[in-house]
Amino acid sequence: MIVLFALIGVLTGWLLNLVGDYLLRFASEPVQAVRGVQPPALLAILSSQRVSPNGAVRVASELITGVLFAALYLLHDVTAQTLLLMGMCALFVLIAIMDAKYRLVLNVLTYPGILLALIVNLMILHQPVLNIILGVAFAFGLFYITALVRPGGLGGGDVKLAAFIGAIFGFPHVLWALIAAAFVSAVIIAGMLISRRFTLQHSLPYAPFLCLGAIVILIYNSIMMV
Repeated sequence: MIVLFALIGVLTGWLLNLVGDYLLRFASEPVQAVRGVQPPALLAILSSQRVSPNGAVRVASELITGVLFAALYLLHDVTAQTLLLMGMCALFVLIAIMDAKYRLVLNVLTYPGILLALIVNLMILHQPVLNIILGVAFAFGLFYITALVRPGGLGGGDVKLAAFIGAIFGFPHVLWALIAAAFVSAVIIAGMLISRRFTLQHSLPYAPFLCLGAIVILIYNSIMMV
């Protein structure tokens, strides 16, 4: 069964890349302009002379979803919680794909995500309202202020993605997701600096790190609840 779930994860990663290309039509910028955007500083660590940057993203996303789905099956077997976690991980992988390929975090993904997270947490799981509101406000406020202080470093999509993560975890758990994202980004940047594939003059898309941090805490929380 674990092999089956790994294969389902790989297929899901492949489909997510197709979905990401389709969702370009919902971008606020013209699709032709968006398709020309490539963030080589992030993709260079995955790509090579034989693999294009977008091909590297596709392969990486397929491997990541394959590993995630297999790990979730090992942790929780086939349950409603497993399927929910797989769906949430797939959504974060899709957002990461879009930002890695096109430097876009689309409203069509974050707005429904925030609404769904609020409905699930407040109306189904009955989480404390104050914790969820504080989680959204803290993450949104932190990234909004950072975007104002460092124009060009973070975009509006990153700010909305942070609010989405805050709506999922609430406060103070959102702190761990943001800390995990910061840690992963620091490790990757250090690796690229050492390999001389990155300089401090480059700009990196931050959504993939946010998504990875959220996935790590999602899985960690699911283990602690067993």
